[in-house]
Amino acid sequence: MRLVRWIRKISDAADLATKCVAVPVMGSYILLTFAGVVARFVLKTPIMEAVIYSRLGFVWTCLLGAVLAYKRMRHIRFTAIVSLLPKRIGGVERLGINLLSLGFMLWILYYAVSVTRRVWPSRISGTDLSNGIMYIALPVALAVMILHCLHFIAEGVTELRHGAEEQE
Repeated sequence: MRLVRWIRKISDAADLATKCVAVPVMGSYILLTFAGVVARFVLKTPIMEAVIYSRLGFVWTCLLGAVLAYKRMRHIRFTAIVSLLPKRIGGVERLGINLLSLGFMLWILYYAVSVTRRVWPSRISGTDLSNGIMYIALPVALAVMILHCLHFIAEGVTELRHGAEEQE
C-alpha cells in the first residue's frame, strides 16, 4: 500500500513537471511562429531560426501533451467492450492492457534512445543545436509515460487484491 502511494506521488510530481514544461514551450512556439509569419509577410524580413525553433517546440509540445493525456486517461482507447465486462474481469483486462503498454513503451524507449544517440553528433542546419534535441523528446516522454504506467499497474494490482479480499 505504501509503495502504491509512493509511486502515485512520483507520478503526480512528474505530471506537474510535465505541465510546467509543456505550457511555456507551447506558448513560446506559438509566439515564435506568429512572429515568424509577421516578419516574413508583413516586414518582408524572415526570421530563419523561427521555423527551426517552432518545429522543436511543436514536437516537444505534442509529446508532452501525449504524456499529460496518458496520465489523465484521455488517450485513444477502446471502451465499448470493456464497459460490458463485469467489474472483476474489467480490472484484469485493464491490468493486462497496462502490462502490454509497459512492454511496448520499454521496447520503443530502447529504439528511441538508440536513434537519439546516433543523431546527437549532427547539427540542425543554420544553428549550433544538436539534432538530438528534437529526438530526445521521445525518450523523455516515454520515460514519464512509463512512470505513469507503473502507477496504473500498481493501482490495478491493489484494486484486484482488494476485490479478491472482498469476495472471501
